[in-house]
Amino acid sequence: MEIMGHRGAAGVAPENTMPAFKVSADLGIPWVELDIRLTKDGDLVLLHDKSLERTTDGTGEVGQLTVAEIQKLDAGSWFSADFAGVRVPTLVQVLETFQERIQFNIEIKDEDDRLEEQIARLFEILDRHQLRHRVILSSFKEKILGAVREEDERVQLAIIANQSADQMKRIATELSCQMMNPGNKILSEPLIKWAHERGKRITGWMANEKEILHLLNQWNVDYCCTDFPGMAQEYLEELP
Repeated sequence: MEIMGHRGAAGVAPENTMPAFKVSADLGIPWVELDIRLTKDGDLVLLHDKSLERTTDGTGEVGQLTVAEIQKLDAGSWFSADFAGVRVPTLVQVLETFQERIQFNIEIKDEDDRLEEQIARLFEILDRHQLRHRVILSSFKEKILGAVREEDERVQLAIIANQSADQMKRIATELSCQMMNPGNKILSEPLIKWAHERGKRITGWMANEKEILHLLNQWNVDYCCTDFPGMAQEYLEELP
């Protein structure tokens, strides 16, 4: 079971920021998960929410501001005064800083009206860094994964779901997803067995307690996604 830092290391630094990714990179964590959204001027920045209010001192929606406007915002003070002045990074900044040290599970957030533009920009960036086939591209939305698969038959896809195991199986099969990221509501040993029999990897999410890590390890998941990668690392090191 490999560790995946959720939004970098969202439990110990502001999510989707450079300090959060540095935590995982410095620990030697093999994977991080991150979220991308499209700015008004067509760049990709790391923000989970469509709106800016929760994790910055800005207001409005990500797609209403340019990347320059977004990078003037404080994306750290909401978490702790220690991170005051931390900025929202672009995808390019994160890849350029960490691509030699860590692997990326990139969640494509919902941009229905600009999906084609978003995917084109994403592949442009990945190709520039020679990462197109070294990352995992994930989404809750079948439409998004379908558009990515239509663009590239070889790129690694991951379906995220928390409502229906049967629907997750269907999408994973039809779109040839290499990874399945089921939420805790539907994660089960039979689902893991189904995935592994078909050569698909499973990520267990929100593994923020050692009890959950223990269960995921017993169930033989491939990755544990956690806000506290250091804690997960300690757990794995303590295993006999």
